[in-house]
Amino acid sequence: MELIRKGLVYTLLLALLVLGGCGGDEEPTVVVLPTQEPTPAETVSVPAVSAQTVDTPAPSQSMQSPLSSPVSTPLPALNTRQYAKPDRPYLLFYSSNESKPGWYLYDLEQNTQTFAPFQEIPGYTVRNAFWLPELHAFVLQRVDSLQQSDLYLHDFSGALIAPITADPIDEGAASVAPNSEDFAFVCVQNDLDICTSRLGGAGWANLTNIRTREVSPQWSPDGQQIMFLSDAAGISNIWLMNPDGSERRNLSGMTLGTDLVVESNASWSPDGKSILFETIRDENLEIYTVSPEGTNLKNLTNNPAADMNPVWSPDGSMVAFQSDRDNGMDVYVLDLASQELVNISNSPAARENNYIWSPDGSQLYFDSNEEGNFDIFVVNRDGSDKQLLINNPADDVDPQWINP
Repeated sequence: MELIRKGLVYTLLLALLVLGGCGGDEEPTVVVLPTQEPTPAETVSVPAVSAQTVDTPAPSQSMQSPLSSPVSTPLPALNTRQYAKPDRPYLLFYSSNESKPGWYLYDLEQNTQTFAPFQEIPGYTVRNAFWLPELHAFVLQRVDSLQQSDLYLHDFSGALIAPITADPIDEGAASVAPNSEDFAFVCVQNDLDICTSRLGGAGWANLTNIRTREVSPQWSPDGQQIMFLSDAAGISNIWLMNPDGSERRNLSGMTLGTDLVVESNASWSPDGKSILFETIRDENLEIYTVSPEGTNLKNLTNNPAADMNPVWSPDGSMVAFQSDRDNGMDVYVLDLASQELVNISNSPAARENNYIWSPDGSQLYFDSNEEGNFDIFVVNRDGSDKQLLINNPADDVDPQWINP
């Protein structure tokens, strides 16, 4: 019962900390307000404050339990790996197919789809699958009968490469450091923390061993920092820390007792010089950027509509996001240089949950219930040539680009 209770607490705490995001199954809560023409990105006047470095209540804690070490042998160097990799682009997506629900692969050149052949691990089922372009491999979150989870690395053929974690603690949401085999992920002990592990290494470490909730770890493009969300200041804010857990700092410069604002859905720009996120700062959801130093805060959307779930384009020149400014929750693309804004889904009666950029930034893929059930569409970034790509009687959702 205690194990089951911890699983339920994990789910509830994660829901409390993070304000939705791409891929949620629940209808987003939005406030429909009179629309107006969007104004250029606004530099916000705020008190001059740098990112706040806070005292660390506890040091990073190494986990020494008998099950904490990955059981794999060390992997060869990144450029000499021999495991199976894709030779052309695919989409990974989830389908609720009645006869065989699970993860599927869509061949973008041959327009065919097949069930993803992930290797079975006795006693475990796949809860989530993520493609890591840095390693050309899948990370699978597998759960056992008690709903405890572990993370495993699989190649494109579905074969197991190595476990990332192998312990009695729940893990999820993995991010891999650039040019290394270090993983950061959410781990559950007494609360939600950020942990790291190395493939073939000697165990893993809890970097945020404090009684607050931390989720959504992301390595910086240079591998020198880990960004995450934490409620250490009393509400969800963006924090950074070094890979060893030192120098944790709140980019908002907020402490308990100040006027707190929620921040969520944060991501690094491709060059690592800016962080994109959504926040309730102007009595509604807006999309902002801020530097890793906590300066140069900018409101990109500046509109009375609800703007949320921002995603960088591959080159960082554009941002895709959702907004209800046209009397329905659609997907938009904002060109940061020209400030041109395009509604690319243009289906106010439908619902779009997940959207991704093609690697060259020319197209976006998204799931939508425009045809009744959820299907996957593709559209040019200027909103032209929208096509229904994957159309099944089941719901097909959460497309992820697989790079050759």
